[in-house]
Amino acid sequence: MVGWIVVGNAIGGIAFGWLYWRHSNEAAMVAHAMAHVVFVSVSLVAIGSSP
Repeated sequence: MVGWIVVGNAIGGIAFGWLYWRHSNEAAMVAHAMAHVVFVSVSLVAIGSSP
């Protein structure tokens, strides 16, 4: 489980770092916020569909 968390955070860090490097801090911040919105939405849908 720890490995999965490290790999997932590394992928996000690389993606957001690339956005920061190529575009701007604002682009990386918006992408990070949108990732949270997506993950929370998916988790709410998953919780709502459980018996």
